[in-house]
Amino acid sequence: MSEDTALGILAVVALGLSSAVALRLLLGSPTLFNWLVDEAVPSARRRLRRRQPEQPTGRPIQEIASSIRRLGAEFHYGTPGRSWVKSEAIRRAYDGALVEGCLALEIVSDLLDLDPGTERDAERLRVEHLLVGAGLILREAG
Repeated sequence: MSEDTALGILAVVALGLSSAVALRLLLGSPTLFNWLVDEAVPSARRRLRRRQPEQPTGRPIQEIASSIRRLGAEFHYGTPGRSWVKSEAIRRAYDGALVEGCLALEIVSDLLDLDPGTERDAERLRVEHLLVGAGLILREAG
């Protein structure tokens, strides 16, 4: 057998043994195996997730603003002689749209937590003011 052939066989055997030893150490060491499972893999997953852009939750702000404008016009300038039930449904829908706008723009609001009355009306005015301050157009021109 030539010297090159012997060195090649020896290299293949050494690689096989080193792989077997590494695998044995990995599987035989509960501490190392647990560390890999508990720390390394979740850490790698978190890094991969951070690279992906976050998907927006909820409706786009343009749709929310459109709902606020439509419901706000109906709430503030509604038709005379409208039934109480219809007025209440519009008020609730308008308040819900305002709160959805607050959530989208990260504005704190207690609008839905208050009982109907002067406190809720004052909170509605405050929320409308904050949304306008954040750049949302609540009323159409004209």
